[in-house]
Amino acid sequence: MRYLGSKIKLLSSIEDVIKKNNIQGETFADLFAGTGCVGDYFKDRYNVISNDFLYFSYVLNMAKLKYGRTPKFKKIERKIGCNIFDWLNKMNFTPDDKFFFYNNYTPIGDRMFFTESNGIKIDGIRLKIEELFTTDEINENEYYFLLASMMDSLTRVSNTSGTYEAFFKFWDSRAGKEFELQPLEINEVDLYGKNTVYNRDTNELVREITGDIAYIDPPYTVTQYVSAYHMFETLTKYDAPAIKGVGGKRGRDGQNSLYAQRTKAKLIFEDLFRQIKFEHVLISYSNQGLVPLEELCELASHFAVDGEVQINHYDYQEYQNHRSSNKRNGKGLNEVIIYFKKDMKINKSPINYSGSKDTLLPEILKALPAQIDTFVDVMGGAFNVGANVTATRKVVYNEINPYI
Repeated sequence: MRYLGSKIKLLSSIEDVIKKNNIQGETFADLFAGTGCVGDYFKDRYNVISNDFLYFSYVLNMAKLKYGRTPKFKKIERKIGCNIFDWLNKMNFTPDDKFFFYNNYTPIGDRMFFTESNGIKIDGIRLKIEELFTTDEINENEYYFLLASMMDSLTRVSNTSGTYEAFFKFWDSRAGKEFELQPLEINEVDLYGKNTVYNRDTNELVREITGDIAYIDPPYTVTQYVSAYHMFETLTKYDAPAIKGVGGKRGRDGQNSLYAQRTKAKLIFEDLFRQIKFEHVLISYSNQGLVPLEELCELASHFAVDGEVQINHYDYQEYQNHRSSNKRNGKGLNEVIIYFKKDMKINKSPINYSGSKDTLLPEILKALPAQIDTFVDVMGGAFNVGANVTATRKVVYNEINPYI
């Protein structure tokens, strides 16, 4: 599956960092999961927590992680008497106004993402999958697997460079092929334990979950994935959204990533480092990131045990699209995996102080702003709050009682 920022080629490197640092644990969180290749790779060794704020990623990760194997489709295949993929591919469909892709993303809609015949098949099969699910002919696992398979199959006939912000003005040879729904390839292994899949904002989610290893791979360049992959979002939701522009993009619904905004990226990283409650933190990053690598590591050092941050360098060929940052044509990209051990110790005051906020401390820390340059504990008392806040510049303590 063609996908910007896919970490398939870095899987062994992530594993190397874990082994190099003798990282132990049972829980592995893939907090910006994308296509789910990282969680899929590690699901036989950890309880995987997967998250992404885009719904199509949630669908992919449900298909790969929730059950671990390709579903059997026993109920529906007993009824139809054949393989469900063969059955769906042989169906003939007559388009109507419900055929969203045909009416909007083919020449019928003045766009050339797909041929008209492929647009009809895409819509027809998508509508049939929804019908099978709503009538209980297929279960949830089978439903998500079919939708994930549709996304993967869609890339084989799309008239694009790999993202969906624009289409070619000529018909690429790939686009001339007939759309065929093929089963998604997943890592067929026994699950280590119970996996959990979320469709949340990562910075909100980390305030609620804990674990051993967190892998962070945010969109660290200017590319907004909600725009680049709007087609997948529409295919999986199939909600006939209002679309606009040459690319026929759906509204972003507040889904623009702050990590991909030059003025907000460092601030949102600080909030993530502050709030994350995993002992070991691994971050995929590169010399093309909006926050310079040195600045990001310096920021991480404020939240690391003894301020120690490790940088592991790897050669990596960037997947290019027309908006890829720095226009390096895949050359000179320096991909790194940053590792640090999160300092999560609680500094508890030795003073038995009336009005101490030690019991409220976890909720106070969750409510802190994203960026803290200077923190002032103006009525410090036993200093349980100020002593547990990380500020990038300084923490100031004040208390009128001289004996405290």
